[in-house]
Amino acid sequence: MDGMLEDGTETISVPASKIPGLITFTHFLPNQKTLPDWKDPTIDTFLRDEWLDHPVPDISAKFAKVGGSALIDEQIRSILPTRTRKDIDLKHLHIFGHSHRPKDFVHEGIRYIHNPLGKPAEREMDMVSRKVDFQLVWSCAKAKNSDLLRSDEEDSGGQNMSYSGGKGEIPGSRIIRFWEEEGGGKKLLLER
Repeated sequence: MDGMLEDGTETISVPASKIPGLITFTHFLPNQKTLPDWKDPTIDTFLRDEWLDHPVPDISAKFAKVGGSALIDEQIRSILPTRTRKDIDLKHLHIFGHSHRPKDFVHEGIRYIHNPLGKPAEREMDMVSRKVDFQLVWSCAKAKNSDLLRSDEEDSGGQNMSYSGGKGEIPGSRIIRFWEEEGGGKKLLLER
């Protein structure tokens, strides 16, 4: 035992170089860049007129006012200080929920992942994948690619699946706006 927190929880110090990765979880969106309509994670300003270019902009605009918490993002980033992150090759994955829109992208050293089930109507409209499945994001054991097939592997020709060779993280396809990238775009969304 290295120490004790105020609530009596024991703490153990582990050298950062021994940590293979860090996976954090929240139900709510950890920052505004994880909003369903945030198209470019490298931009710090929400481009309302350009990004709310779909059939339900008013609903999205309301969600954009309250979704994404800088406080949550600060908290998950404080677990491992930035200087420590730069000294080691640590993979930090943050799994989040709430928005019903898939996301998978890296921003400032953290991979943000949301793989929602969605409502049946959202699947029918291709707002989320019609093929509901778990997404493997981390593996503690070495395996062959053929052992890690996802249910959509056949349709994608194997391009959505890769393996990190036992180093932990299972990379995924970058997803910013699923319905636009995989679901046929605005025209089909309007028809549906």
